Amino acid sequence: MSNLDVAAMAFRNLLKRKLRTFLTILGVVIGTAAIVVMISLALAMNNTFNEELKKLGDITVVTVYSPSMYGYARDVMSLSGQAGGGQGELKLDGNAIVKFKQLPGVIAATPIVSTYFYAKSGRLICDYMQLVGIDPEAMEVLGYTAAEGRLLNKDDGLDVVFGSEIPYQFYKQSMDYRSRYSMYGGAEDGERVPELDVMRDRIQYSYNWQLIYPDEAGGQDMKIYRLKTVGVLAPKENYQVDYSVYMPLAQAEKIIAEQRKFEQQQSQSWTGARAPGADNDSGYQQAYVKCGDLDTVKKVRDLIIEMGYPAEIPSQQLESMQRMSQSLQGLLGAIGAVALFVAAIGIANTMIMAIYERTREIGIMKVIGAALKDIGKLFLLEAALIGFFGGGLGVGLSALISYFLNSSGLSFMNNEYMAMQQTSVSMLTPWLCAGGLAFATFIGLVSGYFPARRAMMISALTAIKTE
Repeated sequence: MSNLDVAAMAFRNLLKRKLRTFLTILGVVIGTAAIVVMISLALAMNNTFNEELKKLGDITVVTVYSPSMYGYARDVMSLSGQAGGGQGELKLDGNAIVKFKQLPGVIAATPIVSTYFYAKSGRLICDYMQLVGIDPEAMEVLGYTAAEGRLLNKDDGLDVVFGSEIPYQFYKQSMDYRSRYSMYGGAEDGERVPELDVMRDRIQYSYNWQLIYPDEAGGQDMKIYRLKTVGVLAPKENYQVDYSVYMPLAQAEKIIAEQRKFEQQQSQSWTGARAPGADNDSGYQQAYVKCGDLDTVKKVRDLIIEMGYPAEIPSQQLESMQRMSQSLQGLLGAIGAVALFVAAIGIANTMIMAIYERTREIGIMKVIGAALKDIGKLFLLEAALIGFFGGGLGVGLSALISYFLNSSGLSFMNNEYMAMQQTSVSMLTPWLCAGGLAFATFIGLVSGYFPARRAMMISALTAIKTE
């Protein structure tokens, strides 16, 4: 028989027993849909974690914190000399930065200091702005790029570079919260227009809130800074970067020192006591250590921790969630595999029942000269067709389930902000659909193999005598 004859006969045999064929295909549909949906959930979960990881920043940067910030500054006799702390408290200072730069795999290291600022331009105000001091020479190495203007350079004085979201934080003081939120969200076409041109408009800055609330008492001795905006950073989808204003480290340290002096005076005038931390000399608040590649970033972090400094990398914050994801993926895959295994048993059972019912037919085929391989092909093709049609319908059902899940507003994250940012709960990719269809067809072939061999081995004379 030709392959076309075998295919035509296989279709007719399946249609003769419509209910049995339907129920067997239904088992494959459920099994295929189960395993495809389970894998799509795992893919979406991984995608969500990866997106969150990107928002955390450059994954080759180690963030080092001041030991005093973590509450476990220690006297480390053997290490304090390396960190520049003498015989006293371990500090994140200039000597420590030099040591970080000398670690194998490190290509740059910069201290980070930060403080808060208020800003005003005409009738527009910004009620909170994070001012970050950074080594200008490290900005480009750390991956900062300017969408407008330029980055900082070592010769800059009171020059600043805005994060991509800062221009949108200025608003009219009379504007209520709902109007401000709408302004931040932009127009209906998705385009946002800032209220001022930060590169050209004159902006006043101060760490004294009387800048934006002039009616409050105590603003007569307020120091106002006139900083020059030399650039705006390209968006990095990183909250800490996009919502910060950067200036040279040395200038930022001067401003912070002046701010501490101001706070000390305010505290003494109000309470008669010195402000806690006014004489804080624990070194820098943070440091960024840029590594050459992903292979060295964990080693560098471990070396820095051995030196006595708290340190972390972006991926560290998601490692526990990823381990949970992997466990959940294994569970979901096992559930889907069990469902498909049950469907495979159903296919095998259907084909064996078909052999028992068609024993006489098989005998007649052998007597009239049908080749054994054609008989085997017939039963294998019937099983493969059951797997193919069940797989196709299962993939279609998976698409419907995936659409429902993505439209329902469900989220893997309990955090409301992350839930709003999540794009999908189920990720149904073309290769997953094709793989589900191919796997279901393969399961059909495997399930039909032994029934096909049994049909080939039946004696022709015995089969003809069977009623």
